[in-house]
Amino acid sequence: MNIEKYLEKAIKITLVLLVILLPLYFDKSLVGIYDISKATVLWIGAVFILGCWLSLLSIGKGFPPKTIFTLSLFVWAIVNILATIFSESPIISIFGFYKRYNGLLTHLSYTIIALSLITFGDREFLKKIIKIAIAVGTISAIYGIMQYSGTDYFFPERPGGGRVISFMGNPIFSSCYLIMALFLALGFCFYSEGLWVWIYGSAFSITYISFFMMQTRGTFIGFAVAYLVFIIGFLLLFLYRRKEAKIKVKRFYIGLIIIALITISSNLSSESTLGRFAKEFLFSKSKVKNEEIETNLPENKVEIKGSAKVRLCIWKDIARNLSKKPLLGTGPDTMAITYSKYRSLETTRTVGAYATAESSHNEFLDIVAQKGILGALTYLWILIAFLYLSIKVISSEKGEGWWIVGIILSWLSYIFQAQTAFGVHSTESLFWVLTGGIGILYKKQAKRERPKRLVSNQKILLAGILLITLISLILIIAPYRADIAYRKAFDIKDKLPFPEVILAYERVIKIWPYDVQYLQELNSLYLTASQQEGDTKKWLLAARDIAQKLLVVNPNSDIAYTVIATSYYLEDREKNMNEVIENFKKAAEKNPYSVDVHYNFAQMYQREGKNSEAISEYEKCLLADLVCDRALKMLLPLY
Repeated sequence: MNIEKYLEKAIKITLVLLVILLPLYFDKSLVGIYDISKATVLWIGAVFILGCWLSLLSIGKGFPPKTIFTLSLFVWAIVNILATIFSESPIISIFGFYKRYNGLLTHLSYTIIALSLITFGDREFLKKIIKIAIAVGTISAIYGIMQYSGTDYFFPERPGGGRVISFMGNPIFSSCYLIMALFLALGFCFYSEGLWVWIYGSAFSITYISFFMMQTRGTFIGFAVAYLVFIIGFLLLFLYRRKEAKIKVKRFYIGLIIIALITISSNLSSESTLGRFAKEFLFSKSKVKNEEIETNLPENKVEIKGSAKVRLCIWKDIARNLSKKPLLGTGPDTMAITYSKYRSLETTRTVGAYATAESSHNEFLDIVAQKGILGALTYLWILIAFLYLSIKVISSEKGEGWWIVGIILSWLSYIFQAQTAFGVHSTESLFWVLTGGIGILYKKQAKRERPKRLVSNQKILLAGILLITLISLILIIAPYRADIAYRKAFDIKDKLPFPEVILAYERVIKIWPYDVQYLQELNSLYLTASQQEGDTKKWLLAARDIAQKLLVVNPNSDIAYTVIATSYYLEDREKNMNEVIENFKKAAEKNPYSVDVHYNFAQMYQREGKNSEAISEYEKCLLADLVCDRALKMLLPLY
């Protein structure tokens, strides 16, 4: 039996399945319908690929080519591992924050996809992968158009119009995938002949129409800049290799006409993509009512408001606080648990005192904040290496590389739009497939060595690898199972007796005890039970125990410290006052501008007759939220 052949085939089939399933698959039985569903598919596929790959390595096969590009990918994996080890929450950094799942496991999965594609793929396999991605993009675009028209077979209760989400649960993520698929279709439209030109041209047009139904500005920037690169490149080709350009010039002009017609017809309202731009970036000096635009502006001054201003504030905070953990950052996917500790007062007032930030909406700044300077430099290394190899590959194609141009433009569109957004499993996986794709095209120029076998007893080693792979597959589906249980608990919350609801949430924690969201909800239920269900001490001890577990997962949790302080106070305020004050202070340290923390702290002081301390805490509420009604109501009688 040729085990090498079957293992390589299994890896290629898994890569194809990932390209199909990651954009299209979701599960309505989950709370994270589009999040943990796709993350689990990614993890399962990557672990399976790794198991097959390790099996090949055990018999001396499957070694990746030795190039500076593959080295950059290995270094990227190592930096992610180091950032996780030194993370402010290694547990969260392994799997990622709830409904994001962008931790170490996810980034290692992307690296495995890129490296396995470089190692086991060839040009024809890459073409098949790209064609599949175009088909998936077209299907997603058609589903988006159906949603916009009010036809949704999966969610019939959704009305038509608005910003459609397709299979990815968010207009930003869906539109990002569409522009990437759009450029892949453009590349094959220029590369193909005969009927296929019309097929890929139709895919391009349908995808662009659907893209505008998602009304996203950042992805439009990604598309516009990448398409501008294409125009400039074509004009340069016309200047220096006129013969090649003339063959495709008709398609070039038709493409421009299609772009112009769809862009104009899709942006005639204030809620369109370009209309939404006008709401946040405007040259004006007149007073405007009920909009996110500064009033009485000087002539010719651009004022940025709304979400654009929010993101600028967050970016400033990241830049100011980089010095605190410069080398490896706070850890993969930890912004949600660390940002509240170092956000500025300006950001608090701009974003809102109760708002949180799980991402800076800038992928590079996310890397800087969460993986430090080492992560940023390694990422730049990969980007520069990709661009260098792209130029070398294109310059050697001699008129046959139009489909490769599509890969490069698709990759660039992701990079450009990611400066105002962030990647998710559907879009980032395609980005890393394209990244690995250039490695395939360059592989023919790199020497590839076949080392001797690593071990003599291959059967034992292969059995061990198989066992470890199976155990890993079982472990990584735990968050998926927990979210199914969480959905069931969530659905019965207001329907069944309180003790049964608590039991349902306890089952969630039993399946997966490492999720901040689940632990916080159970904390809240225990505190409520202490006031409603009798046996107060039992419920307060349970709340304190879960809060301690929450601190293991998230050492920066102001909620956990507040729960501990509250439980001590309700249990025996006179005996536990030192613990109460100590934990409230810790909560305020973890989230200095939290209105809830300072308000609860003030309430405690006021009940104890410590009015000066209560006034100080109420004033801190108003520092973060200038119109905090509950703080004003309590504060005024104390003056």
